[in-house]
Amino acid sequence: MFALPLLPFALMQRVHAHTSEITGELVTPWRATTVRELHAEYANIFRHGNRNAASHLWSSFLLDRARFLTTKEFLHLASGYCAISGSPVHPSASTRYRMSLERVDGSGKVAGSMYYCCWPCVCDTNDFIRVDTKTVATSDQGARSFNVSVIGDPCLKPSMLNMPFLQPFDKRTTTIAAEAREVRCGKQGLEGASYSDHGYVIIGLYFAPGRAQPASSQDGASFRGMCDDRAAAGYNSGMGEIFRQVAAISPVEIAAQLVAPSSLPPKQLAIAARRQGIAARGLERPQLVAALEKLLPARLRSLKPRALRAAAVRFGVSAPPVTNRAQKEALVGQLAEALRAPSPPPPPLARAELARMSSGELAAEATRRGLDRRRFVERADLLRLLGFEEGAGGAEELEVQKGHSSGGEAEDEATAEESSAWVEAALEAEEVARTTSVGQEECTLNSGVYRNP
Repeated sequence: MFALPLLPFALMQRVHAHTSEITGELVTPWRATTVRELHAEYANIFRHGNRNAASHLWSSFLLDRARFLTTKEFLHLASGYCAISGSPVHPSASTRYRMSLERVDGSGKVAGSMYYCCWPCVCDTNDFIRVDTKTVATSDQGARSFNVSVIGDPCLKPSMLNMPFLQPFDKRTTTIAAEAREVRCGKQGLEGASYSDHGYVIIGLYFAPGRAQPASSQDGASFRGMCDDRAAAGYNSGMGEIFRQVAAISPVEIAAQLVAPSSLPPKQLAIAARRQGIAARGLERPQLVAALEKLLPARLRSLKPRALRAAAVRFGVSAPPVTNRAQKEALVGQLAEALRAPSPPPPPLARAELARMSSGELAAEATRRGLDRRRFVERADLLRLLGFEEGAGGAEELEVQKGHSSGGEAEDEATAEESSAWVEAALEAEEVARTTSVGQEECTLNSGVYRNP
C-alpha cells in the first residue's frame, strides 16, 4: 500500500542521479547540512577497514555529491574531516588552523586554513601539502573554482606501498599496505581519488584564512618549534610516519610558472634567464627572449599531461586528452607556439587603481602582467614591483594607501563569501558540540569502524 506514494520519489532519484567520474558508480541524490550526517556515511566511504591517510575518499565522496549541495553546505561538510589522518572532526576554533602553503603552479604562497584532528598535522602539512585548484559545481552557484589541498599520487610508484618502514610509537616494522588499507592502486592511479587541475591527489579543501584571532582559529606558524621537536623525536605523535610515508612516495613538484618570455619586463626577463642557466650579462632583450623561447619545448616536455592541458586552457589552446607520446608532443608544439607569439599584454592599471587594491589584488595584478612575485609578500613591495612610486601621486592616493595599511588586507568576493559561510557553519557546529558533549576527535591511528557519537 505504500509503493505508489514512493514511486515519484524513486523516479526523481533516478532522473537526478549521475555516474561518478571518479569511481564509475551511480551517485544518487544526497543532502546533508551537518558534519554528523557526513560522518554517518563512514562505512560507505571506507570499505576496506580504516581511514588512515585516506582523506582523499572523504573528498571524493563530497565532490561527487556537490551538485546536490549549496555552496555553504559543501564548505561546511568539507570541514568535517582531517586532511592528514582522515579522522572525522567537528569544525571549531580548536580544529581550524591558519596556514601559508605553496601553490603547485609556482606562483608563490597563499594564505588559507585547514581543519585538523591535532597539532602534529600542521607539521606534516608544511612538509608535504601544496595548494591547487578544482572546478566544482554546487546546486546554487554552478561551476566555480575552489582552492584544494593536494599531495602527489603514491600510485606513481605502487611498489612503495609494500616497502617496510619503522612506526615510531612501538618501534614496529610495517608497511603502508598494512597500516593504510584504503590507500590502494588501480589502473587509473590512487583508487577513489579525485585529481586537481594540475593532476595531484585532492585530500581536502583549502579554506579562506579567516580572522587572525584565537577565537576564530589557531596560527599554524606558532607550532614551528614543536614541529622541530617532533622531527627530532622521530615523528612520534599524530599519525606517526603513516601519512608521511604516503605523501613522500611522489612529492608535489612546484612548477616554474609558464609565462611568455616576450611579455616580461626587462628585470623579470633577466631573472628568468638566470634561472634557466642563461648568461644574461651583455645580452640585449631580443637575444634574451630568443634564448628563453628556444628552451620552451624542453620545459614543456617535462610537464605531466594534466599540467600541460591546464596550461593549454590558460593560454587558449585546444587541449584534447593526451594518451600517447605523439599527442603530448603535438600539445607541446602548440603551447610553445602560443608562448612565442603571445597576445599583447593588457594595459597596466592607473596609479589610483593600484593604490586602492588590497595585497591579494596586487598579487593577482602582478601575475596578470607576468611578473615573478614569489619574493614579494608585503603590500609595499608589491606596489614597487608594479611600478608604483611613493610620493608621485596626490593626497587621495596617499589616503587610500593609509586606509589599506590600517585596515589590513581586503578579502576578495569569493573569499569573503567563503569566510561568511564558514562563520555561520562553525557557530552551528559549536552549538551542536555544546549540546551533545562532543569534543575534538583524537588524532590516533584507526584500525576499525568509526562509530558516530
